[in-house]
Amino acid sequence: MSKHVDDKQLIERIYCEEIEQEDFPLVDVPESLHQKLYHIPRQHGKQTVRPRWLKMAGVAASVVMFCALSFSLNESYQEYQLHQQAQQEVKLALFYLNKANEKAAHSIHKELKEQLQNSTIDPVINTVVDVTSG
Repeated sequence: MSKHVDDKQLIERIYCEEIEQEDFPLVDVPESLHQKLYHIPRQHGKQTVRPRWLKMAGVAASVVMFCALSFSLNESYQEYQLHQQAQQEVKLALFYLNKANEKAAHSIHKELKEQLQNSTIDPVINTVVDVTSG
């Protein structure tokens, strides 16, 4: 029981924040215990080791995903460029349609004015001139 109490006190001393390192003397560990402690990481390491093919599959999947993402981004950029080009072409077409519309409106206005002049105003003026002169 005294060994249990000594261990408990040692543990309490280890976790105490006010302890200086000088309070703990170095202890020689028996060789059998040293070998067991030395082999612990190796034993646990074997449990977490993954097969080589699994690591390579992960790398291959990463490369495939990178290529797919690059291709997708490239495609999106090309679609964006086509969209921009189409937008510019639509603007240009609308500009030309507007100019053609202005010319047509001017031409129609001029023709209507001439037709109105010839069909209504000129006969009225001619009639008034004939009545007043005669």
